[in-house]
Amino acid sequence: MRVGIQRISMRVRLILVGAVLAAVTSMTVASQETEVVASQENEVVASQERQVLETILVRVNDRIVTVNDFKIRLQQELGQISPVPQGEELRDYTEGLFQTMIDEMLMLERAADKRVVVDEKAVDNAIDGLREQNDLMDDAAWEAALESSGMS
Repeated sequence: MRVGIQRISMRVRLILVGAVLAAVTSMTVASQETEVVASQENEVVASQERQVLETILVRVNDRIVTVNDFKIRLQQELGQISPVPQGEELRDYTEGLFQTMIDEMLMLERAADKRVVVDEKAVDNAIDGLREQNDLMDDAAWEAALESSGMS
């Protein structure tokens, strides 16, 4: 299924949220399989482990979000909220974050298609504006704020 610019239908969103929650809460990250190769003399020559390194949660064209990417982003976002949502609120928040991540990928795709380039000066100006707005002009305070929000 390819995600388009249009909003995902409520039924599909609920299915995706269910899949996301199931993947985030109960998924084992790695499964192992061992293969043993015997030589002609029935001696073990080698063993090889195969591991699932990442599970793709959603794909938009060539961009992907893995379960691990989503977990990290969810932890970062929840770390900035007090109190942390529970139950139905957490489900709604998770669904919203999932949709936000899809929207971000769509915007990045659109920007790439339109060849939008943001120069370093514009990024520096935006960062300076954030620091000033949040009274974080001191480098130590800025680093501490980034660290506490999981962005360092």
